[in-house]
Amino acid sequence: MKPILTSILFLFCLTTTNAQQPSKLDSLKKVLAHLPAEGRSFAGDTLRIRVLCEMGEEEGNPKKSHEYLSAAKTIAEKQNDKKGQLLALEKFSQLYEYQPARVIEYNMKGLAIAENLKDYPKVIKFTNQIRNKYFALGDNENTMKFAKYNFAVNKEHGNLETQLISMNNIGIVYFQMKKYDMALNYFFNIHRLNSHLKSMKVENAYLINSAKIYVIQKQNKKALINLQEALEIKDGYKDKISFIANEIALIYLSENNLNEAIKFAQISEKANNGLSDSYKIGTYETFTKIYKKIKGREKYIQYLEKFTSLSLKEDSIKSSKLTDFINLDYVAEKQLMKINDLNINLKENEFKNKLLIGGILTSIGVLITILFFNRIIKKKSQEISIQNQRIEELNKSLEFKVKERTSELSEANKELIKKNFEISEALFKGQTIERKRVAAELHDNLGSTLSALKWRLGALDSDNLNKKERVIYESIKLMMNNAYDDVRNLSHNLLPTEFESKGLIGALQKLINDINENKKIRFKFNSKGNTASIDKKIGLEIYSICLELITNILKHSEANSAYLSIIKLQDKIEIEIYDNGKGIMENSKHGKGIESIIERSNTIGLQFSIENYNEKGTKIYLSSN
Repeated sequence: MKPILTSILFLFCLTTTNAQQPSKLDSLKKVLAHLPAEGRSFAGDTLRIRVLCEMGEEEGNPKKSHEYLSAAKTIAEKQNDKKGQLLALEKFSQLYEYQPARVIEYNMKGLAIAENLKDYPKVIKFTNQIRNKYFALGDNENTMKFAKYNFAVNKEHGNLETQLISMNNIGIVYFQMKKYDMALNYFFNIHRLNSHLKSMKVENAYLINSAKIYVIQKQNKKALINLQEALEIKDGYKDKISFIANEIALIYLSENNLNEAIKFAQISEKANNGLSDSYKIGTYETFTKIYKKIKGREKYIQYLEKFTSLSLKEDSIKSSKLTDFINLDYVAEKQLMKINDLNINLKENEFKNKLLIGGILTSIGVLITILFFNRIIKKKSQEISIQNQRIEELNKSLEFKVKERTSELSEANKELIKKNFEISEALFKGQTIERKRVAAELHDNLGSTLSALKWRLGALDSDNLNKKERVIYESIKLMMNNAYDDVRNLSHNLLPTEFESKGLIGALQKLINDINENKKIRFKFNSKGNTASIDKKIGLEIYSICLELITNILKHSEANSAYLSIIKLQDKIEIEIYDNGKGIMENSKHGKGIESIIERSNTIGLQFSIENYNEKGTKIYLSSN
């Protein structure tokens, strides 16, 4: 097959370099003519599908385009070439651009194939186009359905920019539904999440879409700030400049600031060069409104004529396209009906001829044969009827057994979930009891022992000791005090009473207040969101992590101020702690304390990161996925 394909590609190169420079469609027709016959090889048919799809895209006649794409789709289906089917369906979608229902039909077929192939880029593309067309039809329910589907696939298989654009599309649907607060919430979220990505496309979407809501809410000042900021973003898109400048002009027009309205309408008009008529129509309409207010009759008439002329032209083009497609559907349907009629007539004629020949040869034999087979058919029909009855009874029995088994499995699953929850609760309860026991042991036994040792040590007469012995005595006494304080803190922090009574935030606030009494370091603490909803087991782990981090700051940072923040928004937890101490050394390895924190974080689904803060100090950030 390689020599054949090589000759085809060579021929294609010759046609493109010919002195007469034929059109791409003519070149494709020549390539198609030199392909091996259909069905000869899979590779040849694969290339035939691609060429036919290209011809369908290049052909200016909708009827012929339809024929090329239908041929490509038929071959792809025969060969079970899923990628070829996807390509044909994509081209069909482009062909029927002005018929949203047809675009949805072809994209839904493509979506089913793409899902089967797990071709997620295609799934994203098809769901986005389906959403667009439902939006054009004003079907908010289906628009939202596919916008959310598109976001879910993007979240799993796309990049951050495509995820944010999907979120933006959901916000647009809420805008269409006049749920402006919901829409604004989505636009704010993409702006916040884009702070790391810094995508110009996402930032433009946020600025423009939020501005449209501000206009509706009569907050023109906010709208103007956002639109002017979007206008200053240099991304090379002239259509953006045209659209935004026109929107700004309309805002100034609504405020009767006609000089500024004219200024921005002129910017929009200047950016319209090389753009489609739809942008020019919007600008000309704005000019007519401005000059109507100014009562500038000559300019008003001039722009009204431009606006009317382009509007009629645009409607005419759309109407013409739609008429072409309607005629194409009509012609295709008529041809299909003719083919069906011809097939029916052909079958009828064949049947009549056979009957005529059979009657001439042996009419009696045919009659006997018919009677004989009639009896067999009746007998077989009865047998089939009995079999169908048995199958139906068996199906009913199977359905009942399946339902019964499904119910049993469902109950068993519920019981397992319940048991798992009980085990988890018992484990946590056991851990809590063990923490209390260990804390009590430390406080009552080891604490008492250390206290007794301090008392016995204090009974020694230090005045009789020489200088060296006195230094050793004071050192032991200091070490005993530190050990006693450590045991007391450890026993308290294993399970602080404030955690039991006031929860995570209360326990942390008490801990911070105790530290601040020392006045060697000033801690600030902030919590935000629904922190009360944090699971008690997770809360205890978070307390232990925060305790370890605070201890590290007190022991090693040499800082005089620090900050701790816990935020719980929806299902996401964010913990941030930083200080103004000496920071972390480059290429330094994590100590056991940090390794312990990372391990604890992983067990409750928190991602850990550490970095220097403001050239001095340390910043640690933990967040759930």
